[in-house]
Formats: sequence, C-alpha cells, structure tokens
Amino acid sequence: MIKNEKQLLLQCFLISIIIFLVLIVLYLMDNISAILFKSILIGALISLLNFLIGFLLIKLSLHKSENYFLLSLWG
Repeated sequence: MIKNEKQLLLQCFLISIIIFLVLIVLYLMDNISAILFKSILIGALISLLNFLIGFLLIKLSLHKSENYFLLSLWG
C-alpha cells in the first residue's frame, strides 16, 4: 500500500530500474534486437517522463482553486 507521494515516486523508480535491468540482460543475451531494445527503452522513458510531469502538476495544483487544478490537470 502506498502511503505518500515519496513512496509512490520511490516505487516508480524501483520498477523502472528493474525493467531497465531486465531489458539489458535480454539484450546482452541476444534475446531482443538492438532496434527493439532502443524502442522499448525510449517508450519507457517517455512514459516515465509523462508520469513525473503529471505527478508534479497535480501535486502543485492540489491545494489551489478548482479552476487552477483543472487547468493543470487537463492543460
């Protein structure tokens, strides 16, 4: 159970590191090609960046007015 935002961020980074290590092992064992490795890695980095930006915007606008929160949430 996630109790606060620090735990959420820590778990997100730990899962990202584990996935990255599994990808490296698969690549080094020649189970996936270089193109597939790069594609998965770039997709994972884009998803992680999107998550962090969304998390930061929601955290910054949480105790603001309803209009500010909705503007931050939906852009």
